Amino acid sequence: MRVTLVSPAAPGAAPDLTGRWPPLGLAYLTAALEAHGHDATLIDAHGFALDEEATVARCVASSPELIGLSIYSPQIWAVAKLARALKQQLPEVPVLGGGPHATAMPHQTLVELPAIDYLLVGEADASLPTFVSFLEGHASRGEVPGLGYRTEGKGVVADGLPSAPPFGAGPSRPWLRQQKPYSPYFSLILGPLDSIVASRGCPYSCAFCSHMYAGCRPRGAESVVAEIAELRQRGIRNLDVQDDTFTAFRSRVLHVCERLASLGVGMRFRVRSRADTLDPTLLRSLRRAGVHVISLGLESGSQTMLSAMAKGISVEQGEAACRYAREAGLLVTTSWVIGFPGETPDTVADTVAFVRRVRPDVATFHRLQPFPGTAVYEQAKSGGLLRGDWSVADHAPWVQLDWLGSGEELDRVVAEAQRRCYQGGVGGLLRVAVRTAGRFDWQTWRAAGRLVWSLAARR
Repeated sequence: MRVTLVSPAAPGAAPDLTGRWPPLGLAYLTAALEAHGHDATLIDAHGFALDEEATVARCVASSPELIGLSIYSPQIWAVAKLARALKQQLPEVPVLGGGPHATAMPHQTLVELPAIDYLLVGEADASLPTFVSFLEGHASRGEVPGLGYRTEGKGVVADGLPSAPPFGAGPSRPWLRQQKPYSPYFSLILGPLDSIVASRGCPYSCAFCSHMYAGCRPRGAESVVAEIAELRQRGIRNLDVQDDTFTAFRSRVLHVCERLASLGVGMRFRVRSRADTLDPTLLRSLRRAGVHVISLGLESGSQTMLSAMAKGISVEQGEAACRYAREAGLLVTTSWVIGFPGETPDTVADTVAFVRRVRPDVATFHRLQPFPGTAVYEQAKSGGLLRGDWSVADHAPWVQLDWLGSGEELDRVVAEAQRRCYQGGVGGLLRVAVRTAGRFDWQTWRAAGRLVWSLAARR
């Protein structure tokens, strides 16, 4: 069967000037389909900011017998619009939805998105090929795990979360099938890059984060090393490791680092980590293996807020992690959340003061997004503090705070915190870019130029 998988873009949204990253989730599904003999096409409309017309045109050109759309909560309205357009052009082709939003709110998704014919909840590496067999008449509907659909009476049926599928082999990378060793993906920090996933899930339980499955499922260390070595042979020099917490299992990380250092792959990596998993020995091992950038979700400079978020780290651990990483020669990027229940002007001030003291290379502030399936979403909803909800009509909910009257006011608080920190967002990225400029190619410099132009236009 010919299957087209789409990562939808938000209509009218500008491309991310700081970079774009491969849609590895859909790439894994592409590999699963190809392993079962199907013809799979991957369209990354989000990464390349394709508008609705261009996305539909590419889907039509692929002559699909099935279209799959990934659905993230902030883009549910965009997916609804795209699905309607696809149905108008390809009325006989079934449209399948999946991803985090479909998993967290399957009934609501089927009710609000009438152009979506089916859903698959959870990780679909195993269920998607079975679903295709169902469409081909080789399997019954009941054999498809995690399936959502409508009944003849317009009711909605959505199965529960299926068991997590095996996780081991690497994804399909159609963007690397051309002759020259070149990736269309990049970041301002690393330059042209590709991505890898060494584990799925996270062993921690932060209140603002949602995972399809509990715990963390790491791949075998040798499988990870083999995939990295293969990418090196294909011309890739920079890798973004997309694990939520790459350093969750210390002994395994040390083994991977030792193997990469001994092989001398000569690649540069970015990894994501937690403050309480780091120490000088581990960070030096990461650096020897080729890690140049470490990203830390420190979230807040207020211990009160860290405790409320169930983050499980202390302010002191965050400060030590930044210091150890710098001493190991790593660039440190950090993310911070404002707007969690209990946030006050004083806790925001504590965070700003902490960032200015610790001075990471990049500090990016975000407004809290109470995603469905998270503890903070349930807390805010049950306490009557959730303003709006995740739906086609309202895709930007926020949590009411006593001292703020609207989501726009919260956005202004976030922007002011960003402005007050010298290491803030794009300014920090440009400073880091200057430090690593010699490793960039033309497209990264072009993106940097567009970013500078955008910043100048806002003043």
